[in-house]
Amino acid sequence: MHRFHVFSVYGSLFVLGAVLTAAGLSHAQPPAELAQAQSCEGLPGCDFGKTCREACGDLACDPCCAPMSVVGFGTVNGFKGPTDLDGLNGNFGLSAGANAGLTLVEDLGLGLQAGGSYTGADLSGTEFTGNHVRRQTIATLGFFTRPEDDGWKLGLVYDYMHDDYYTKFDFGQWRGLVGYQLPGRNEIGVWATLSSVDDHALIGDAVNGYSLNRFEAYNQINPYWQRIWEGGAVTNFWVGVADNHHSMDMVFGGMASCPLNKYLAVIGGFEYIAPGSNQVDAARERELWSVYTGLAIHFGGTARCQARAASSPVLPVADQGSFGIVRH
Repeated sequence: MHRFHVFSVYGSLFVLGAVLTAAGLSHAQPPAELAQAQSCEGLPGCDFGKTCREACGDLACDPCCAPMSVVGFGTVNGFKGPTDLDGLNGNFGLSAGANAGLTLVEDLGLGLQAGGSYTGADLSGTEFTGNHVRRQTIATLGFFTRPEDDGWKLGLVYDYMHDDYYTKFDFGQWRGLVGYQLPGRNEIGVWATLSSVDDHALIGDAVNGYSLNRFEAYNQINPYWQRIWEGGAVTNFWVGVADNHHSMDMVFGGMASCPLNKYLAVIGGFEYIAPGSNQVDAARERELWSVYTGLAIHFGGTARCQARAASSPVLPVADQGSFGIVRH
């Protein structure tokens, strides 16, 4: 039954995406309107030389300046981490979710963002959970500020995770971003996480006994570089560190979005936390990786200006990388 629900949600997103793609391809514009659209569509702030207020009279720029944006997404995921008991299990599954932004104070660029996702993994069960499907729910809520053109970009959210695995885990973390939009197509900054809610589980067996293990979110600090390419494609790469209370682990990650039209984009991303310990057992226990690919549906038609649209959330919904869990 749970597998059916996962496939139903994921399939519905792809059907809707196909409909929006067909609609975008079939919506032909007159030559004069097309030329006007190409002058601004897909560029940050609608156009590099214009703020949203200056550009919103243009045909293709209105979605970029709308006071609200909603993006739905569906992905295939692979992930593994310290909750997988010394590397005994890797997880494959499907995710579906949405992320929305709402402009609260236009003059300040202040906005509210809220989103969430549901992941169904291990669809045939695991060695130590039987045929139980791993169900993971993540919610993200917070605020952001965006400049109209170049300048500082800020975001602060709270992430909550419920992970129904071999036990039921609940975790919380704070996640923030400080970035600077450079003139042109580049942005640099740093994003970080801070654990706030941990959880415990009894690990072991009847022969060797059980021990109480504590789990919590990694504290991460990751400088990043973001680039907007021709046509509105966006790439973001980061290298940083994660604190496991014993040593500092290296973090490598990235994500990308490539619009197919103004409604639909292909998305993908990864994160790898490389254990800092030279001991094989400890390294295997703390290794964490997450990778995903899928489709995003921009219901307001902002796929080509997603990186700097006025109401676009600064931070994505957390995933198994940005919300990585460490075992103590």
